[in-house]
Amino acid sequence: MRASKKHIDLLASAKRLRVFAPGDIILAAVSGGADSVAMLHSLIACSKEIGFTLQVCHINHMIRQTAGNDEAFVVDLCCQLGVPCNIRKVDVPGMVVDGGGIEEAARNARYAALEQVADEIGAHWIAVAHTADDVAETLLLNIIRGTGIDGLGSIKPIRGRIIRPILDASRSEVEEYLEQNGAGFVIDETNTDISYSRNRIRHELIPYLQTHFNPSVKQALKRLSVTAGDAFSLISDQSNEARKSLGAGEDLSVSVFQGLPKAIQYQVIREEITRAKGDPLDIEFEQIQRVVDALDSCHDFHITLPGGVMEVVRKGQSFCFRTVHAPELEKWSFELPVPGTATIPNSTQTISSSIILCPKSLKVPLSTALLDPNRVKGQLIVRCPQPGDRIIPFGMKGSKKLQDVFVDAHIPARKRPNWPIVTDSEKILWVPNLVTSDQSAVLQTTQTVIELTISD
Repeated sequence: MRASKKHIDLLASAKRLRVFAPGDIILAAVSGGADSVAMLHSLIACSKEIGFTLQVCHINHMIRQTAGNDEAFVVDLCCQLGVPCNIRKVDVPGMVVDGGGIEEAARNARYAALEQVADEIGAHWIAVAHTADDVAETLLLNIIRGTGIDGLGSIKPIRGRIIRPILDASRSEVEEYLEQNGAGFVIDETNTDISYSRNRIRHELIPYLQTHFNPSVKQALKRLSVTAGDAFSLISDQSNEARKSLGAGEDLSVSVFQGLPKAIQYQVIREEITRAKGDPLDIEFEQIQRVVDALDSCHDFHITLPGGVMEVVRKGQSFCFRTVHAPELEKWSFELPVPGTATIPNSTQTISSSIILCPKSLKVPLSTALLDPNRVKGQLIVRCPQPGDRIIPFGMKGSKKLQDVFVDAHIPARKRPNWPIVTDSEKILWVPNLVTSDQSAVLQTTQTVIELTISD
């Protein structure tokens, strides 16, 4: 790289947090875009100074036809820089389910793959290239979607072993750094596609706010995010202490709850619903408000929250949260003839199989899977999920718990016990509408394929 005209320290936040230490192994997530390439160059320079080891992971989301070019760029860049490169292919379009957004599916797939690679290489940290601009965009996106104070905290500099070392740097500083150091990068054309909510905020809303309200709006939003994040940490800590004073199990004290500050009451209720449900998904402000208002009264109540999986009960001066357990469905399993069609038990869904010539394009709808017959062992079996189920998702080497597949796709717990699973005599081949196994993927030499479809 050419010598810089002036020093731009993109890693100021990481150095301030003192997260890197000699002997650490850092896995850098590199897409090939400007932010991640700048982060990689900065980390290489820092590794020589501190003495940590660096590896790269590139996730090919298989969303764009040009994704292979990005992958090739990152591989070539790592060869030039002498950094080991790990490539993962993840079929993000095949993971979008129940009207979910492709952005969310890509994010879930990306972090799952990064965690898997980090486990494989024994990484202490996973470095991702979010900038101060990302903080401002995420904060606005959360506000528009209707966030609580936790969402105002936006992007945290550290979450688990995820570290965001250039979080204090602006996108303009990143671009200046790349220009001064002669570092090339790729441009993701989807970054200008305003059908994505984040891109509309980046290219339309923020420029409007800068022009008509505050030229420094991104810096102002970044300050708000830091302040709100600190405030939420305090509220969360105090709510944990307050929860201990309420009691335990089905004997939580109404009078103690009524004496708590409102901000703590809301957080306690959110955490209790999360604890009873097993996850924080689909918890809405209106649900929390309803419970807080009911506990502020002097009457007993029995509230079933939306979704029908959770209820809150008050009797006298005690209240509790509990899961509503639906009647357990009978376990089921049957052979699926090829060709043939069958109906899923306890459902109106049907699943069909047929033999077709291998199509030129292997991109299929979420409700369809293409299997290589030569990689299927024995008969096709359709069954309900079982404890311990695992699948090797397409494009990945390691297996993943089926439970994690459901959680990542935001499948409600009540729907999971009857979700159809297609297997052969050895392995799970397909989880309809969610993921296909890499072990049954069609190869270049495949001439005919088994086509599976599911429909309501």
